[in-house]
Amino acid sequence: MTSLSTSTLAALEEMLQNTARSAPADFMPIFLSRGAADDQLIGHLNPEFTPYLQESLQNQSIPLIHMGNDKLTIQIGKPRDLSASLYQLDDRMRMGGYILGWRNEDFAWVDNNGHKYFRLERAAFRTFGFRSMATHTSMAIIPKAIRFG
Repeated sequence: MTSLSTSTLAALEEMLQNTARSAPADFMPIFLSRGAADDQLIGHLNPEFTPYLQESLQNQSIPLIHMGNDKLTIQIGKPRDLSASLYQLDDRMRMGGYILGWRNEDFAWVDNNGHKYFRLERAAFRTFGFRSMATHTSMAIIPKAIRFG
């Protein structure tokens, strides 16, 4: 078994601490709504983005997306419909300069039970405070015998 370096262990510990950290109080909660009494907190919106998004949604609404003064609600729909609405939302945020590093790479939002609800541009996940899971590999940790190329 290969042991992990001190810096790798420190990075893993920081990642674990960050997953348990609450969003700042002034961040707007984002809820996935299945009905009036069954909303699930799935993210947070930075207060710097809130005025832009509120004005944008007042000027032109997006199906399944509702924003009040204290929360953004994403209404459950068919995954394709929900994804289409969220694509409109993240495109507006990109056009406003709030989503950087656009990759043209879809990422699925998955609940704690492994159910996929929607797909969204990968770069938008951080903007909306959505948690995601990914696996990153480094050529440095892949044994030479199985490296490609």
